[in-house]
Parts: sequence; structure tokens; C-alpha cells
Amino acid sequence: MTVQAQQTRLRLENLIEIIRLMMETDEPDKLLRTILESAVRFFSAEACSIALLDKEGRHLSFAFSVGGADVKEFRIDLGHGIVGWGAH
Repeated sequence: MTVQAQQTRLRLENLIEIIRLMMETDEPDKLLRTILESAVRFFSAEACSIALLDKEGRHLSFAFSVGGADVKEFRIDLGHGIVGWGAH
């Protein structure tokens, strides 16, 4: 089996595992954490986070993170930084 075929096989196995974990989770907070943890493994990332738009639509607040720093108290204005620019 070629290296590329092995990598493809591993990614497909990871996707199947992610889907299985998501199907077993019925709590929204637990589901988001499962998605983040799976994304870190799938992409071999150091960390991952989810930011939510506030009610006024002007700021992003980080709701969940895995790996790296705890960003729960971190807010960013739309249009600022990579995440703020991407959400703008």
C-alpha cells in the first residue's frame, strides 16, 4: 500500500470515528467539544476553538477550545484579527 493510500485510509477511519462520536452525543456542549477534539486529531493541529457571534453582531466570544490556551474569556471585534476578519 502506498503512503498516499495509507494516509487516505487513516483519514477515512478518523472520519468514521468522528461520525460515531457525534452520533453518540446528545448534549450540545459535549457535541461541540467532540467536534473540536476530532478536528485537532483529524488535522494534526495543536489547538482548535469555536467562536460565537454576540446578540448585537459586533463581537465574537470563544465558547470552546481544546489544546493551547483557554480562550473562554477572550472576545474579538468583527473585522479584527484572523477570526474577526473571517466572520466579518
